[in-house]
Amino acid sequence: MDVNRADDSFVGKPLKLSNMLENYKESPLYTGISALSALDSNVRLVKRDGNCFYYSVIFLMLEHYSTPLLAAHLVQVFSKHNANLILSGVDSYLVNEFSDPIMSVLKAVGNNEALEIEALDGVFWNYTVAYFRMITSLCIKSHPDDFSAFIEKPLNEYCAESVEAIDQYAGEVEMIAISKALSISFDLFCIEKERNDRFTRGSGENIGTLLFIADHFDILYI
Repeated sequence: MDVNRADDSFVGKPLKLSNMLENYKESPLYTGISALSALDSNVRLVKRDGNCFYYSVIFLMLEHYSTPLLAAHLVQVFSKHNANLILSGVDSYLVNEFSDPIMSVLKAVGNNEALEIEALDGVFWNYTVAYFRMITSLCIKSHPDDFSAFIEKPLNEYCAESVEAIDQYAGEVEMIAISKALSISFDLFCIEKERNDRFTRGSGENIGTLLFIADHFDILYI
């Protein structure tokens, strides 16, 4: 088994981080990963197609907001985002089409139906990633004072090319924007050479931890 990928799934099943060590034995990253594996950490490997950050955040949010009360709150949050997206000029049909899968899941949780995140299909993930990219893009364009200094292009051009476009990797700007838009925070373990550094992005509800290795995000449980 190649533990560097999540097989054909968008988000894989939990596995021991120590299982990844052999793949990095000859890599400068080995020391940083081994330090985390010593904490008996688990990891969910996320699909490598440029959307890994969004898959990770969506999965962690569904895990975190998995009770009826919290799911109902998140439905209200997304309903407000839908209204704002429509006001910004996005066609209402597209907004409803892309938001419907996650709204349906959350409403089911609100009705005490069991949530099986690992069983969600490609339609859910593809539509929900597009939806989260729309939310991220609108946040960036709506707060030019917060983001213009970090983006060399006009914001509309940057968002069209780097945020709204599927399979474009997320970076610092997108991490800040999505956490601001959704009032969430998450911890980030970044492994670079022999080091592993821990950061927090956002200041809202903490939804969990991401692992960042070689330009790729996975989900970490420590």
